Amino acid sequence: MESPGTVSRILWHFTGGPKWDREKDILVPKTLEEAFAGLKAILESKVLKISNYTEPLIISAPGDIYINKETGKRFHDEDEVYTVGTSPICCLSDIPLQHLPYHAKRYGKCAIGFYRESAIRHGFNPVLYTLRNSAMLNAVFDGLSQISYSNLQDRFGFIYDFKDEEPESNLEDYIDDLYHNVDSALQDILDSTVKISSFIKAFRTDEFNTVYSEREWRALSPFYFNEKDIAFIIVPKQKGCYKELCRSGNLWGKIPVLPWEDLLEY
Repeated sequence: MESPGTVSRILWHFTGGPKWDREKDILVPKTLEEAFAGLKAILESKVLKISNYTEPLIISAPGDIYINKETGKRFHDEDEVYTVGTSPICCLSDIPLQHLPYHAKRYGKCAIGFYRESAIRHGFNPVLYTLRNSAMLNAVFDGLSQISYSNLQDRFGFIYDFKDEEPESNLEDYIDDLYHNVDSALQDILDSTVKISSFIKAFRTDEFNTVYSEREWRALSPFYFNEKDIAFIIVPKQKGCYKELCRSGNLWGKIPVLPWEDLLEY
């Protein structure tokens, strides 16, 4: 089927993305040397690892509604901000070739292009982008809050109370099993919530115009690949990166290496 030009059959992993400075709590751009070293390390190991950094999902839920008795006007209290945990991930980006220069402003010019089919086989999935205060995200949060650990403890508190009292009755074994089943179900719910949240990225209203520049795909497990999964590699000629990778036989000798400067206008 013909592509509309808005998607790519190549999914990209750029190695020059900013790193987190935890002391200053800021993102620091990587140098070309760091990005190139990262690219070589990935090719040598044949694995795209999951990140050590997890990005929390931030949800902004509308506050309570009040009515001004004098004017009759309705107004919201301040929004409540909630943070939902996520799992570590590894990332690719679905970016057509002509849009790579914009992406490179943040993520550098060293990249590995993986075939889309290989990424899908591994379990990569597009990220759902939304606003922190969107009706959709709030609906998801409302549903999750109804099955939260504390909520279910309140609803089924008699199980916990009965268990703690250690009743001397023939129901004790049944209550014990029920107690552990509820605990197990709650943990499964929490684990699933974390996994689902890992595929949602929420933005503030003032930064939503940057969303589609990344067009991210995520997976929850490391991507072990081989040369057949890679379409080609892009590196700049600067500081001898292109020559070094070509001299090394691009580590496997079968993958095309393309110089950034000849491939893309910038």
